[in-house]
Amino acid sequence: MTKRKKMPKQDRATEKKVGSNAARSAESSGPVPLTVQAMGAQSKRSTSRLKKIFKGRSTKKKSSSGTWLLYGAYGFVGRLIIEKALESGQRPILSGRSIIKLRPLAEQYGLPWRIVDLEQPHHLKGLLTDIDLVCNVSGPFVNTARTLIEACIETQTHYIDISSELPSVQMSLSYDEQARDAGIAVIPACGITAIPTDCMVKHLVDRVGPLKSVQVALDVPGTKSAGTLASVLEVAAFGGRVRRDHRLLEEPIGRRVKMFKFSHATKSVISLPLVDLTTIYWWSRIPNITTFMAQSIPAVTLIKLLEPVNRWVLSASKIRHVIEAELNKHMPGPSNSDRARARTHVWVRALAHDGKQYEAGLETLESYSFTAEAIPKVVEQVFKSIDDGIEWGGVYTPAQAFGADFVTQIPSTLRFGMLEPLEGRASDTADTHTFELGKPTSSQASSVNPSSSSRGDDFNAEVS
Repeated sequence: MTKRKKMPKQDRATEKKVGSNAARSAESSGPVPLTVQAMGAQSKRSTSRLKKIFKGRSTKKKSSSGTWLLYGAYGFVGRLIIEKALESGQRPILSGRSIIKLRPLAEQYGLPWRIVDLEQPHHLKGLLTDIDLVCNVSGPFVNTARTLIEACIETQTHYIDISSELPSVQMSLSYDEQARDAGIAVIPACGITAIPTDCMVKHLVDRVGPLKSVQVALDVPGTKSAGTLASVLEVAAFGGRVRRDHRLLEEPIGRRVKMFKFSHATKSVISLPLVDLTTIYWWSRIPNITTFMAQSIPAVTLIKLLEPVNRWVLSASKIRHVIEAELNKHMPGPSNSDRARARTHVWVRALAHDGKQYEAGLETLESYSFTAEAIPKVVEQVFKSIDDGIEWGGVYTPAQAFGADFVTQIPSTLRFGMLEPLEGRASDTADTHTFELGKPTSSQASSVNPSSSSRGDDFNAEVS
């Protein structure tokens, strides 16, 4: 008998109440510092219920043949994922709320489908009993992730999503203990806003050791879909964040503006609360993290001027929902030709504890194309790990689950940078600096191995 291998033991996160939402299903073939407690400190009754579920119950044997469900299949990125999944030989079960949108999509691709209404709690558990993995691509994820994660825990089904929303990812991390008890992997943020940056920072840490601070910048050009813009509204309502001395601190969106010289152009970047503030910290414990997004100078000026008004207006969920409904009517997403032309650039600058600085960068596909390529590979890696006897258990980031080189499996991805210390210093908290990233030197494609890094001690201690 092949000896079972175990994933690294996870640290114990503070238990949270799991929301009471669930789903109805039908099937047809064919203030500061922000704490995780503040994100979900409603009650411990649901956590106690989840513990009772697993007490004395044998582990459900999950099939390694690869049965997975794509929730939000008829959205813009969902359709792209379907096409890439089929190209790789995978046949996901398509899922969503609207039978009007779902049935013709399933018939178009010849795939099975299931209707899921996350506002109906009593049927979702039965829906997932024969599913090995759920992939959630329906944003805003603050409205969908909690319900699906709870159902996956109860049915011992692996869960991944493509969330770019810091509040949603924070919530997902709070399920670590329950996911370990269930023996499943919960891997949020498996899209453009976490995989490249998470893997790049791990690439640096693996080579130069623990870091004191990290600055991350993303240049993601192109038209955005309605789902992406709906997630942006949720982030805008949440407000700005930076990590300082292990604490996640609130600040106005756009508080920090810099000029970064990427490999392809010099661009203005503005501080935004990207998920890296939490995902990178989850496994690395880097105490100081700042995240930036490239914006035009007029856009930077407008964001800074409107930030107080925007946050006040968008804090009302009804207003956000009205805006989201209009976005769904008028924002179909970028064309195939636009996606083919655009490129995404990532920049990382790190300060080691000895004062030495390092930087690295990455160039890859347009954001939606990247995510569409990444999801089938994530699914493949999870199923391959089952075949290899790996026992999952807990919440993981992409780099933590699959290693720093996972990003190089995405087509047309080029990783480059300087691993020798840079001359001079630049303050991580200064408002304006110009940094230059070296030109690419070589492509680094390699096989993916599960990461052996762990998250350290108590995740919640860092933000309390």
